Amino acid sequence: MNLTIQLINPNYLPNFDKSAYIWQSDEFPDLPGIYLIHDKKDKLLYCGETESLKTRMRDHFKGNPTTSSIHEFKDYLYFVKFFSLLPVPSSNKFDRLILETYFINTLQPLFNKDKAAYTTKDQVDKAKLQYAIDNPECALKSELEQEAIDDLGEPEERLLQEFFEAWKTAAKNGFSEEQEELYENKGGHVGSLQLWKECKDRETLMNEIIHHYNMDEETIMKHAREYSRFDEDSDEDNIFTHGNWSHAKFSNVSILF
Repeated sequence: MNLTIQLINPNYLPNFDKSAYIWQSDEFPDLPGIYLIHDKKDKLLYCGETESLKTRMRDHFKGNPTTSSIHEFKDYLYFVKFFSLLPVPSSNKFDRLILETYFINTLQPLFNKDKAAYTTKDQVDKAKLQYAIDNPECALKSELEQEAIDDLGEPEERLLQEFFEAWKTAAKNGFSEEQEELYENKGGHVGSLQLWKECKDRETLMNEIIHHYNMDEETIMKHAREYSRFDEDSDEDNIFTHGNWSHAKFSNVSILF
């Protein structure tokens, strides 16, 4: 008898409709929930349930051996999809365990040992070792990624921010006094990623890229995510690679690298 199928109607399952990088602690609510952790290649590594998504993600990111069962792989943990549930008693431990068991056996994450009917603990241990051998790059962080981590932001936004700085430097028409005060007084840095995301200049830059490459913003951000993770090892058609940017002509600036 399949108890999970009896207890859960797939048509009424909650969706993993929210996502964040594992270091973005402010993006995770202090609420019960279910989460999926991926590496930078988007491979699903682990599924879990918790009383507090904020606390558990912080523990996973720091590699807390007391609360994270995958602490030895903390450097590989990268991106999280999650959904939160109402606080107890509406969402009790039993409910979360049922949902967690369902998703573990449906999605089959690589690192889950408990509640996983599709594998054994010995097989998981061997799979972990092989994963580390095959994917050393997933434990590394690029300069863009490290800067994003320090700012609790997104690497792809840091890439756009960095590009804007180059664009700003090469701009022929200069900036207004207000822009100069906003950017130049921050030591040559555009400021925090949160400030950047809310700045009108991001919209201006994005419109220039959309116009030049005839791409929608979703596709552009997909390229930005890939490049911020893998740098020059990205696909050769990625618009952010050095060769592609070096000859890009925009409406009022030549991009100079």
